[in-house]
Amino acid sequence: MVPDSNNKDVIFYHRAYRKLPSPGLIFSLVEISLLFLFFAVIIFYVFPQLSSFTSSLSKYILSFVMPPNTLVISSEKFMSKNFYIIARIGKFPSTTFLFFTMLATVLAAVLSVKTRKIPKSVGVWIFYVCILNLLSCLFFLYAPDRFPYDIKIFSDLYMRTQITVWFFIPLIIPLALSPFPTNVLMKGGIITLILLYSIVFGCVRYIVFFYILAKYSYVFMPVLFFALGPLLDFVYIIGLYSFFVSFIAVKMKGNLTKWQWSY
Repeated sequence: MVPDSNNKDVIFYHRAYRKLPSPGLIFSLVEISLLFLFFAVIIFYVFPQLSSFTSSLSKYILSFVMPPNTLVISSEKFMSKNFYIIARIGKFPSTTFLFFTMLATVLAAVLSVKTRKIPKSVGVWIFYVCILNLLSCLFFLYAPDRFPYDIKIFSDLYMRTQITVWFFIPLIIPLALSPFPTNVLMKGGIITLILLYSIVFGCVRYIVFFYILAKYSYVFMPVLFFALGPLLDFVYIIGLYSFFVSFIAVKMKGNLTKWQWSY
């Protein structure tokens, strides 16, 4: 049987012993620095407006489920600039609420360990959430008067963390993309898309967090911050980065001019 000569158009060289050409240390450092400085300057000048928009939009949406006159927008200082948050009186949990929450938390922890249909990674994360929530319930059960935080402090910490993540993205993404022989415009576009996702996701999450703390209880504050806060930011940053790397890899796999032999 004679092989079809047209198949050479769809059969790529094996990836063994191939490597991407190094762009050079100096070039990579200059590219990373320029990308970071470009986006860092923009973020520095626009984060007050972004925080103001986030707080205003959050207040508008939350006013449908709670009295608008209880929602107060206040300003705080960060990096010599003002940023804006929402403040409101929160809610301490009752003893009955704590017992039911503890019961549901223990049940969820057991299910996360015993249920085989749940992927291990998801089960570990659920178990981590349950441990945090159980410790928080025990604290409010025995020493609620010693809880030092309220919604305003939480909002302040949340917005500072969100702004820090916006600065972190243009620092870590160019560093992670530096080995790939793609032009600076593509790398800048990837950073822009990740930043836009972070801004939209951060706004939606802020509304949800504020609603939970105001309508239900402070008892969920540790879970919201330590399990669904910065930790979740790293998850979607890595996820979006992996998606773009896969896209770049598919685009490059048939382009022999982008590869070098490793021997």
